[in-house]
Order: sequence, then C-alpha cells, then structure tokens
Amino acid sequence: MPLPCRRTWRCATPRSTRPCCRTVCSSPWARCCRACAADNRGRWRGPAAVLFLAGSLVEIAFHAGSMRDNPLIDPNPTAPILVFVAAIAAIASADRLQGPLARLGPARLATLGLVTYPLYLLHQTVGAALIAALMATGLSGWAAIVLAALGVIALAFAVTRWCEPWVRRWLARVSAPRDPAPDSRPTASLPTG
Repeated sequence: MPLPCRRTWRCATPRSTRPCCRTVCSSPWARCCRACAADNRGRWRGPAAVLFLAGSLVEIAFHAGSMRDNPLIDPNPTAPILVFVAAIAAIASADRLQGPLARLGPARLATLGLVTYPLYLLHQTVGAALIAALMATGLSGWAAIVLAALGVIALAFAVTRWCEPWVRRWLARVSAPRDPAPDSRPTASLPTG
C-alpha cells in the first residue's frame, strides 16, 4: 500500500487541496494526483534545459581544449559550439520546419532518414581525418570544417545509395533458409516379395 505524500499539493481541479502520492496514485484522488504531477513536471523544463546546455558547452570546450597536442586541430571551441547551438536551434524550431519538409515528399524524406545512420557512423572519424588533412594543406579551420561536413554528408549519401542495398541483398542471400540437401547415400532396404 503506497504511503501518501506528507506534502499537500494543489490539485488542478478548482477549489480543492488534497494529499497526493507522488509515485503511485491509488488513492481515491488518483485523477487529482496525475493532474498535480503533470502541473508540477513542467516547472523543471527551463532549469533542466539551462543545465543541459551549460553542461554540453563545458563538455565541448573541454574536448576542444584537449586537442592542444595536435598541431593540425585548432583548440578554439568556437566552431564546435556554434555547430551545437545551430543543431539545438534546428531541434527547437522543428515544428516550424514541418511545412517546408513536407514539400520534399515522402521518398526524399525517407532518403534523408536513411542517411542519418551512415552520417552518425562516419562523421567523427572520417570528418576529423578530413579536417586534419585539409588543414595540413593550409586551409583555414572554418573552410576545412565546411568542406569536411560536405564531404561526410556526400559519403553518407553514397553509402546509403550504393553500399547499403548491396549489403542488404548479400545478407538476405546468405541468411536465407536453405532446403536441406537430399541424402545421396544409398539406403539399405530388404527385397520385397
């Protein structure tokens, strides 16, 4: 039997204050408890978002600073922080992007969705190698980042377009159930008659 909260929460229904259980709502006021929990959950969104963003920026700055030993990589965290902020802004405005994205059509959106996993797999290692190689040729950090990003995106599209279908067909062929081979050994049988 769950213990009720010692604290009294203001219920979402007007003119009532009832004790709620925070974990399991098995009291007669279960509906009230769920409403209270829903009302009180939203108040942590702002501080949680600020904590998440601050922690992320500290992590990015730390990792950028840890690259000081590599002469080909700029330890300035400005570029990674700007990329992170741009990604968060795109996520935050996702509801506004629904209309323009819907105009692309389902086939193009499906292709964009399929590109995300190869992009996830390739962006760090191939991207870092491309940035280092481009900066070794004397290109500035920003230009190297832009060119490496375009190169990794193109490579992810190529993997999605040509490599993945071939691998899928090969895996389907290899893992397809096979009919058992007929037994070619002679069988001994008694003569009839």
